[in-house]
Amino acid sequence: MKKNTIGWVLALDPLKISLKMKLTYFLLFVSLLQSYANSYSQNTKVTLDMREVTLRSVLNEIEHKTDYKFLYEKGIFQTDKIVSISVKRKKLSSILNRLLEPFDVSVEYLDKQIIIKRKPDPVEVEKAVIKESLQQQIKGQVKDGFGLPLPGVSILIKDTTTGTSTDFDGNYEIRANPGDVLVFSFLGYTTQEVVVAQSLVIDVQLKESVGVLEEVIVTAQGIRKEKKALGYAVSTLEGKQLENKAETDVARSLQGKVAGVQINVNSGSTGNQASIRVRGDLSVTNGNSPLIVVDGAPFNGGLIDINPNDIKDFSVLKGLNASLLYGSDGRNGVILITTKSGSGSPGKEKVSINFSHTVYTNQVANLPEYQNKYGQGSDNRFRGGVVGNWGAAFSELDVVPHPYASNPAFPEFANVEVPYKPIPNNVKSFFNTGIGTVTAINFNSSQEKTSFNLSAGYTDETGIIGNNDLKRFNFNIGGSAQVTDKLNVRATINYSTRKRNSQNGADMFEILLHIPRNIDAFNLPFQDPVTGANVYYRPSENPNWVINNTGRNDDVVRIFGTFRANYNFDDHWNLSYRVSLDNEVQDEFDFANRGGVDDPTGFLELDYDKFQTIDQSLILSTSYQLNKKIGLDGQIGVNSQTINNKSNSASFEDQVVFGFLRPDNFDTQSGDASRSKENFAGVFGQLEFNYDKFLYVTVSGRNDWSSTLEKENQSLFYPGVSVSFLPTSALDFNSNIVNYLKIRGAYATSSGFPGRFRTRNTLVSDPQRFITSEGALRSSRVSRVLANPDLRAELHKEVEVGVESKLFNNRVSLEASVFKRISKDQIVSRPLDPALGFTSTTVNIGRVDSEGLEIDLGIDILKSDSFIWNLTNVFTAYNTEVVELNAPISLDNDRFAIQGQPLGVIQEDYAIRDSEGNLLINPNNGELIVSDDIGFPDKIIGDPTPDWALTTINSLSYKGFTFSAQIEYTHGGDNISETAYDLLRRGVTRDTENREGSFIIPGVLGDPSTGLPFLDANGQTIPNTIQANANRTAFSNYLEANDFRLFDTSLFRIREVALSYTLDGKKNKLPFDNIAFTLSGRNVFFNAPNYPKYTNIDPDVDRGSTTIPTTKRYAFGVSISF
Repeated sequence: MKKNTIGWVLALDPLKISLKMKLTYFLLFVSLLQSYANSYSQNTKVTLDMREVTLRSVLNEIEHKTDYKFLYEKGIFQTDKIVSISVKRKKLSSILNRLLEPFDVSVEYLDKQIIIKRKPDPVEVEKAVIKESLQQQIKGQVKDGFGLPLPGVSILIKDTTTGTSTDFDGNYEIRANPGDVLVFSFLGYTTQEVVVAQSLVIDVQLKESVGVLEEVIVTAQGIRKEKKALGYAVSTLEGKQLENKAETDVARSLQGKVAGVQINVNSGSTGNQASIRVRGDLSVTNGNSPLIVVDGAPFNGGLIDINPNDIKDFSVLKGLNASLLYGSDGRNGVILITTKSGSGSPGKEKVSINFSHTVYTNQVANLPEYQNKYGQGSDNRFRGGVVGNWGAAFSELDVVPHPYASNPAFPEFANVEVPYKPIPNNVKSFFNTGIGTVTAINFNSSQEKTSFNLSAGYTDETGIIGNNDLKRFNFNIGGSAQVTDKLNVRATINYSTRKRNSQNGADMFEILLHIPRNIDAFNLPFQDPVTGANVYYRPSENPNWVINNTGRNDDVVRIFGTFRANYNFDDHWNLSYRVSLDNEVQDEFDFANRGGVDDPTGFLELDYDKFQTIDQSLILSTSYQLNKKIGLDGQIGVNSQTINNKSNSASFEDQVVFGFLRPDNFDTQSGDASRSKENFAGVFGQLEFNYDKFLYVTVSGRNDWSSTLEKENQSLFYPGVSVSFLPTSALDFNSNIVNYLKIRGAYATSSGFPGRFRTRNTLVSDPQRFITSEGALRSSRVSRVLANPDLRAELHKEVEVGVESKLFNNRVSLEASVFKRISKDQIVSRPLDPALGFTSTTVNIGRVDSEGLEIDLGIDILKSDSFIWNLTNVFTAYNTEVVELNAPISLDNDRFAIQGQPLGVIQEDYAIRDSEGNLLINPNNGELIVSDDIGFPDKIIGDPTPDWALTTINSLSYKGFTFSAQIEYTHGGDNISETAYDLLRRGVTRDTENREGSFIIPGVLGDPSTGLPFLDANGQTIPNTIQANANRTAFSNYLEANDFRLFDTSLFRIREVALSYTLDGKKNKLPFDNIAFTLSGRNVFFNAPNYPKYTNIDPDVDRGSTTIPTTKRYAFGVSISF
């Protein structure tokens, strides 16, 4: 009969089975084999070698090494009894009989649960026999909060060992007496008790527990804590949300997924790294990138160096309290990554292998929509050799001179005429469809006392422009060993190489995107056949010449290793030591052959940089239950970090032989070398008190010492405190509306230390020589930057409050945070009068305040046995204001830090207006009067910070299929678009098609020398009536004022769409666990409604100057697990 049961299960048509989560199936399968549980347990063998430990520790070790979990009533036996046991591959039943022999208990095996109960009194047994004869058959069905059947639910008659479990459809049957209490329990759901009455049918609906919110997560310094105890915001992602993506940089896969985290991608170039900000910018000049921690150790590379398929967990510590234990390094937030190779643990014998391969296309996503009515020239006349596209209509001329007709390098084109017609794809032809592949394999093996993991990954991507590609190889090994019952060690070694080739002339896109519509530039010769020099239809660089004769080739090799040892003195005290080595070597080869426009003599630059970081931490941890209500957890630790940098560089100019890239082929050489060493040390600690597991108070602090400041300022202490309160646990809500509620708050401080050599004057070696009768002498001088021995570290403070909840039978999850930061003693460079002998010095003079709101909202819209629809919403809004600053500071291009303004405001020239807001027009030429023309100072014209950003991720699952779509909207933010400026004033997009006739710029006449409006005899302003053609209106006129190049960067984007199918190999008797197929698209659509319609500009890559357009990717991937 038992065999028939098993055969029935295996023979089931998988399409007719209601699919549940994998864990449910696993428990179902085990429950159907319940009758075998006792014999299985008797055959399970365990090896133990534990001396002078508590009985509880032995039971915990057995749980760790087997699939079993112990259930027992508190107090029925002495769990703190000190025992010793040494057995090798002995049956579990024998071990438990030996350990529990002194106690009056019995052991029962139910599924993977080992139930320890008091031995029944013989009299009670006899009563039970009589009672059993009176039992009646009870049956019913168990469902979840959505009304779906729950298979595998355990049903026990309270205070007995009699029980059963539900089948695939949630049905059960059990014999019980009236008055018996049935206990229904299932992993992830709240246990429910029902008293048997007269009814023979008992249906039960179990409520989902809040286990997700009670999860244990990794926090600062690798300390593991229950999430419900944290008084600050932490966002977590599973590794599967980042793996098998059509991206080379993990950061790009994060876009829009984490509230409070901004991922900025400023170019579509393959291998270009994204910049990351957590809660905006904290410092004006001292860096704002978050700390990356991999397997508990600081990682100085970028996310582009990490194999995404080796990531197990990904967390972001956003606030200062969350990152306080990392000291100054964690002030900008911390990204915690746990790799698969660094997370294996000893335990049951198991081997698993996963292989995945993804192939994708890489295409340009946002070329402008060009007009094809008018060609090269100006003022509606054809003119060869000009950039402008304001020439005659194509319908007006038949032929024009060849673009190279007057170029002496090509006499064959002299007097040659070509058809005057549009070349619709003359820009698109420069762009390729790149191909990318991501291949990864992961091997994991665990045994009773050891674990081993090996992962390897190879990424190869070609870009959308020639000679642009990336190749990355990752090889990671990790392992752990339970050396003794008290000592555990773990180590990882990660090796990676990253090679990237790109052009050394990104500004070529300023030329490429507005090629005149009649020039077939892609198919024209691009270099002199004799000299190799650049040739083009005009004296500027030919994009093809730049692609083929310049380069920026980077080769990065990294070895990153960690070692960690944990020693448990007893159940209350633990000592851990961690050391890591991060060794990076960068080899850069930059060049341009002679004959270019920007670098006519050519150059070669060789840079070799080596960065080495050694980081160590020693942490003593304790945990005590002080009484029945109050618990204590604490840590105290020390941290040290040594950073060694070595840099060698050489520059060569004046190339002799074209195309020969060797140092001895250049006439002019110069070189440089530097060596530096920085030391940081810190002492930190935290104490966490909890009251009855519903109120948590944590106090923490860290003191850092930095070698970059003078002795009196080297030490800085920053404290923190956080509170977490769970009303649902304290007040026992027992509500279907509010299932879980946590209110939290935190305060903390941190610091930002300056770079080296800011507090002491330095000597500069001058390569110039003074020629004397005795010969050549080299001179030295003091640096023009005046040292400031009183310089201090920046000081940052933050207050954060938040709420976390589960609502409506756990159907809605909400996490929200509000924060405010104050950053004082900003480190900035202050100009000095050159007459003093110095040009600048570094001082503490600024203050920056930030505030923001972060919301994560998840909704289970529909949930049935075969269909699930989940909606995730991520909202971010923040603002950063410069509160104190003695003078404006230029941050980047047109971005400034100005007192009383948002950080990074745009300050530029502008069109002059009268008091009524009318534009002032120069009566001499009908052109705008711009502030620069009069000598007026620039003013603030925009703020690049968006008002808010929202991401919505829809996920729909039907049986083995899953469809997901990530949609984003960013509201507000300003940007001066040089790309839009070039496209419009050159007249190449459809925005400029309406150019017939004349145009009048609305406004009033004004004085170009004073910026005041002219008035008529009646004292009224004089409307502008001066006419100009489209060329004169757009070029060197209307768009010359920067406030007319300023656009609102509000943006709608479909970030990702994916469809996957997963086939369960076990259920279908296949030789693997599962196989998954995925089709996906990245960046498939975007729209910036406030930019000129046909420019099709993506604001994400429109920063300052025209650069490589953004890309879209379409991928197919397969993943198989054994």
